[in-house]
Amino acid sequence: LGDKNRETLGFLPSNVFVEQAAKGNLIGAILNNECVGYLLFRIVRTKHQVSITHLCVSEGFRKIGIAKQLVNYLISETKEWNGISLYCRRDYQSNKFWEKMGFRFLNEKRGRGKTPTILTHYWYDHEQPSLLKLAEELTIQSKPFLSVIDMNIFISLYENPTHPLYANWLIEDLILCVTP
Repeated sequence: LGDKNRETLGFLPSNVFVEQAAKGNLIGAILNNECVGYLLFRIVRTKHQVSITHLCVSEGFRKIGIAKQLVNYLISETKEWNGISLYCRRDYQSNKFWEKMGFRFLNEKRGRGKTPTILTHYWYDHEQPSLLKLAEELTIQSKPFLSVIDMNIFISLYENPTHPLYANWLIEDLILCVTP
């Protein structure tokens, strides 16, 4: 299916499909033992997000909700990640689809293909609370200021009970909040 739609999807070696399927990063729509659609994605651990590589539905099965089901399944299975990122050519009709699915426009960049193209960057936010967002939402009436520390510093504090932040005068004013 990917090879049949190479013109719009671009070239992707077959071993990439095999590797990603082995990792659980390939969702298929199977009808009567035939693959009529798939969604290929990858996990970007450094950004704690999911990135859609391909969304493809066989020509005879388009506009009946298969793409929507594939994307909704991905959304429901990746809620622990910050969100889902993808790039789509600006001149493709599928841009309207992404907006209907709740993805929002982030920016644009030049494509790498032979012909000059512009790629639209879309983002679906899972609205995971960040440490800074949680700190911002905290209102501590009795404390003069609020600060947030990185996990590495927290571990250092835990491993070193003589750390200056354990000073008696500071402990009384310290509230520790742990985020999910």
